[in-house]
Amino acid sequence: KAYWIARIPNPLASICGRICGAPCELACRRGMVDASVSIRALKRFVTQKYGVEIYGEKTDFVHTFKDRFQESGTGIIGIAADTSKPISVIGAGPAGLTCAHDLALMGYKVVIYEMENVAGGMCVVGIPPYRLPRELLQAEIDAIKALGVEIRLGVKIGEDLSLQQLYEESAAVLMAVGAKNSRMIPIEGHQSNGVLGGVDFLRDVFTGKEVALGKKVVVIGGGNVAYDVARTSARLQGVESVTLVCIESFEEMLADEIEI
Repeated sequence: KAYWIARIPNPLASICGRICGAPCELACRRGMVDASVSIRALKRFVTQKYGVEIYGEKTDFVHTFKDRFQESGTGIIGIAADTSKPISVIGAGPAGLTCAHDLALMGYKVVIYEMENVAGGMCVVGIPPYRLPRELLQAEIDAIKALGVEIRLGVKIGEDLSLQQLYEESAAVLMAVGAKNSRMIPIEGHQSNGVLGGVDFLRDVFTGKEVALGKKVVVIGGGNVAYDVARTSARLQGVESVTLVCIESFEEMLADEIEI
C-alpha cells in the first residue's frame, strides 16, 4: 500500500527515493514533535521492495498499475477524447516522461522526441550513476514505454524535424526541454580554456565525450551540482586532487549534508 501511495501520483517514485532533495522533510511538522518523516528513505525502501527494480517492463506490472489507477479513483484511465493524432512531447526528461505516462493511461498515443541518444534528461546526463544507477532509471523508463509510449532518440526539433511539422502532425505538443545550461560566474577569465560549466561537464562525461582535465581541479560552488562535479572529477583518470571552494560557510552550504 505504501508503494502505491508513492507511485500513483509519481511515475518516477524510485528516482525520488534516491535523489530527491526532500525539501518537504525540512518543513515537516512532525519535526516539531520529534523528527521529520524520512519520506525519501521510506520511498526508497518500498520502491526497492515492490517497484520497477523487481518487475521492469513486465506486462503484469503494467496491468497492475493500470488497475491501481482505476481503483484509486484518479479518473484518468481511458478518458482520451480524439486519438486520431498522437500527442508529441519534446524532451525525455522527468517532465516529458511523467506527462507521457499520464497521457498513455488516458488512452492517447504519445511520441517523445529527445535530442540526446539516451532518455532520462538530467537524470542520465547530469546525475552521477553512483547516486542514481542507470539500470534503475531505465527500468522506470521501460515501464512507461510498456504503456505504448514511443521515444525517438537523437532528434533535434528545429533541425531534424520542424516545430511547424510537429504541430501539424500532432493533436497537441508539450515542450519539456528542461534547463540544461550551466551558470557561469561573470568574472574575468570565465571563458578561458580549461574553465568548464558544471552541467556541461557532467553531460559530456555521462554521454561518453572525452573531457580533458588537468591533474588539479578546482570546483567553484557549494551546492549538490558542485559536489557531483567534484566527486565525478575525482573518479576521472589523471586527476590527482580536487578542491571545492564556495562563498558560504560550512554550515551554510546548499548541498545536502550527506553529499558534503
